[in-house]
Amino acid sequence: MGEDLPPFAPPAPEAAATTSFEPFNSRVDFEFAYFHFSEAKSSEAATNRALDIWAASLLEYGGDIPWKDAKELWATIDEIQQGDCPWKTYTVRYSGPLPDNAPAWMLEDFELCFRDSKKLLQQQLQSDFKGQFHRSPYLQFNAEGERVWSNMMSGDWAYTQAVCNLLKAGHRLVEILILFK
Repeated sequence: MGEDLPPFAPPAPEAAATTSFEPFNSRVDFEFAYFHFSEAKSSEAATNRALDIWAASLLEYGGDIPWKDAKELWATIDEIQQGDCPWKTYTVRYSGPLPDNAPAWMLEDFELCFRDSKKLLQQQLQSDFKGQFHRSPYLQFNAEGERVWSNMMSGDWAYTQAVCNLLKAGHRLVEILILFK
């Protein structure tokens, strides 16, 4: 056994070297981005205000913040890549007939950004959520024999869908067997 570290002791140098917050420069940068983007869901204006306050707090120490505004922060978030399912971007534009005094959106190009959702879901099921959820519908009961609902797959809709599909499949099988008699 080792010895307890004193409170607020920095990590050992080898541990610090192996900890990566890519594409962020540090854990503080990551935590700031995570809080404003995922937890607080801050607007662009609120994120810019927080960045301004952060920058002001570092002025007297000659420090600087990693992003000049929310758009730069979001660009860093967009650099996060996990797995091999990259983003694809296409430019789309309305191509139908143009009326007189066409609205601006009919004349503009728009970026459509997406991922191959099937491939992305396969990657998530193979890693992030592996062993974390039920893939088949089920009925759950507590010790008193009362029905318990804990997630979508323990619900009536999922169970009914599975039973209905099994009955339909069984019915089709009977029809096929009758045809081959």
